[in-house]
Amino acid sequence: MSSDTTDQSVAGVFGRATATFGGMGNFSHFGERLVVHAQVDEGDCVLDVATGRGANAFCAAKRAGPRGRVIGVDIAAEMLAETAKELASGNWPTIALQQMDAEHLEYSDAFGNPVPVTHE
Repeated sequence: MSSDTTDQSVAGVFGRATATFGGMGNFSHFGERLVVHAQVDEGDCVLDVATGRGANAFCAAKRAGPRGRVIGVDIAAEMLAETAKELASGNWPTIALQQMDAEHLEYSDAFGNPVPVTHE
């Protein structure tokens, strides 16, 4: 199986799970613990790899504050679409979402040296 086929398969699995995959509420406890452990501070730029429904991204944005930025990346477009709905329903101007493979991260130098947070 080629890498592209595997990536599409993984994206498909998570895409199909989106409807049952909990949003911020189900995982916020773990997101809060993770950003504390990663030592996210006010004004930090955070890279949330495999952001899914955004539990880590939302917690990181709260901790990084209005001067911080959070970039949430995920391979599954459906996950990002649901997370974008949550972003739109609140005041989250410091969070940006991008569809991308965690094994091939491509982000702009404008993001500086982000603090990576993720869960496995």
